Amino acid sequence: MKMLANHTRWRIVKYIAASSFVVFAMVLTLLVLTVSTASNISSPPEKPANDQDMRHALALIKKLSQPFFKRQKTVAIHTNIHEVNSLFAFINKRYPRIEGQAQIQGDELQIDMALRFHWFQQTLYLNISGRLESHTGIQWQNIKIGSLSLNNYFSNMLFRKTVKIIATERHGNEFLAGVRTIAIKNQSIHLRLESLKNVYATIASLRQRIGILTGNALYFDRIRVQYYLDYLSGFSRSMPRTSMSLSIYLQLLMKETHLQTQQDLAPATENLYALYALAILLAPDLFQHYIPGLDTQNLKQAQNFNLTLARKSDFAQHFIYSIALEILSSKGVSYSLGEAKELMDSQRGGSGFSFADIAADRAGLKFAELAINSNEQARALQEYCLTGLRERDFFPSTKGLPTRLNRQQFVERYKDTYSPQYRSVIQGIDNRINASTIHQGLIYKRRN
Repeated sequence: MKMLANHTRWRIVKYIAASSFVVFAMVLTLLVLTVSTASNISSPPEKPANDQDMRHALALIKKLSQPFFKRQKTVAIHTNIHEVNSLFAFINKRYPRIEGQAQIQGDELQIDMALRFHWFQQTLYLNISGRLESHTGIQWQNIKIGSLSLNNYFSNMLFRKTVKIIATERHGNEFLAGVRTIAIKNQSIHLRLESLKNVYATIASLRQRIGILTGNALYFDRIRVQYYLDYLSGFSRSMPRTSMSLSIYLQLLMKETHLQTQQDLAPATENLYALYALAILLAPDLFQHYIPGLDTQNLKQAQNFNLTLARKSDFAQHFIYSIALEILSSKGVSYSLGEAKELMDSQRGGSGFSFADIAADRAGLKFAELAINSNEQARALQEYCLTGLRERDFFPSTKGLPTRLNRQQFVERYKDTYSPQYRSVIQGIDNRINASTIHQGLIYKRRN
């Protein structure tokens, strides 16, 4: 009996060992088939996206955003291969590990992508390619991952499943059903898309899902944000309907966060929740959806004010939006988003490129750095605000900064956003911001 038991255990051990070897062999084979030491991109970007790439990419982004904001049932979008490849260059600028390019061959759009990663000090690439044909809905053909070719039916099933995992079942189905037709001809791409509902909630949900999958999800303490939102709403309802300097609200918040941190709450975290609550108060449609479950019923009654900086509401809006973007995204994205908005205005006949607005963006980001990057600086900012906060303490003079430049004027003066002339103006703006009181280190001292 004992010998039989030992024999059985030995057979189990051999079975486990054999199974492990088979699994290891399968994984190794899969890696060999899908991973390469070279990118499949024939001409990978050797330098960041230039100003022309940015203009083309922004033009395509603006077109693709139409289903979110147009009220028509369906929206027709026309683009070309240059805009698509400019979008890949734009993405590569933000995420250097991602390379991509597109080609139109007859009535098919060939897309090649390479995802770069490092493994045991070796640079490797996950190469993915596929073709989109003129069709009703999205239908992929000839999908390849590395040297592994996938069946068309399986490829499309995998694509649909991936979209639903990233965007959630409801939003994924809405997106997939919204792509009515794709027509590819003569180096042009024509899309017919159905307008999407619950725009900002959909965007927020998608951002959160991607964050969860990449380990960069945004987590807020809803109770703390709700506390500051109610605090701001109560203050706003008690004030007359009039224009008011943003400095009053910032001082009010910093004094309250200082009071709250006496209860062993982290100064930087409290500042973050308070400033984000202010962004929600100003633009609930943009920012509230990142925190499910917030009670915003009283916001409409509280929105009876006009916040300004240097007597301009646009500056206050740029300032607060930049703080919110700094909270929602990594550094650098906020700077790029600010410049992207200005470039789009100058290209499409909006308000024009404004260095004054860029100054408000960057001042907001600098204020966010002081408020939320470290507990030491956050506490110092709170203590500084106890005795008052003036606009000149944190907001630079915009006197002499060029504004309302159209595309032609911008190119004639500054060429693009990489030119020495442009960078010189940006450096001058940063010098003005750094020269303001709180950025001169006086927040660590008692005001005279």
